[in-house]
Amino acid sequence: MSAAPKHITPDDPNVGRRMTAEEWLDLCEATGIKYERHNGVVVRPPEGMSGARRDHNRAAGATLAYLDRVFAEAGDVCEVFTSDQAVHCEALNKDVYPDVSAVCGEQRYADKDEDRLLANPSLVIEVQSESTTAYDHTDKLEIYAAIPSVREYVLIDPHRVRAELLRRQEAGWNMQVFTSLKDEVDLASVGVRLPLKAVYRRIDAA
Repeated sequence: MSAAPKHITPDDPNVGRRMTAEEWLDLCEATGIKYERHNGVVVRPPEGMSGARRDHNRAAGATLAYLDRVFAEAGDVCEVFTSDQAVHCEALNKDVYPDVSAVCGEQRYADKDEDRLLANPSLVIEVQSESTTAYDHTDKLEIYAAIPSVREYVLIDPHRVRAELLRRQEAGWNMQVFTSLKDEVDLASVGVRLPLKAVYRRIDAA
């Protein structure tokens, strides 16, 4: 089992505290900080240290808006969530906040209220930043890979046209890289082709 990330901030009085899922969710909502919870202990990941920048928000917002529109047109069999939706990994006992997540069909939750800690996302998406790129490719990948319902994991670079699609296969994860605004990312997990021109609509990325 992985140790807590090395980048936790010891000067934060909440870091290292042991909490129930509900206490942790309340803390995140009260502080506006997207802490993580590893084996019941509060951890502050790189993305929790500062607010996301404009192009990060544009990429995440555009991706969410596109998926929401397509899901609505298809009859809302699938639902997409913002970065305020926490996700639970039972196998590793870790709770995190993806930038975007989606689930098709029945939704299962791991909190007592059954609406704050999603346990069965089909798709998770992270938008990169200088502080999170390494973390999203390692620790976050390990967490999402340990959630059986996750069929695909997408990493989007808001500074250049680049999207990495990791799709679960029997022998592991297959990766495809897309680097053109003409490309469409085939999200088989939710039945959508995501055009990069929609993701980068408001971003001046080469």
